Amino acid sequence: NCSVGHIASIFCIYFGDKPRNYAEALQLDKDKFIKFFWELLKEGVFFPPSQFECCFVSYAHDKEDIDKTIEAVGVCLRRL
Repeated sequence: NCSVGHIASIFCIYFGDKPRNYAEALQLDKDKFIKFFWELLKEGVFFPPSQFECCFVSYAHDKEDIDKTIEAVGVCLRRL
């Protein structure tokens, strides 16, 4: 189970249901996130190393960067 929380260009990927509070956040699958993080690195994509940190999209990211990231996330999720 994977969910995404977002506000504008900031997002987080959670392995579990999107948490609504700190207690729920502690129940997320941290081990799966760590595996996901390392799989992304193998694909050349760097995410924050904790699911308690946010990812940011900015004008520094072009369409190629975003497309590569979307593709890598899909590949890595399938590996898990």
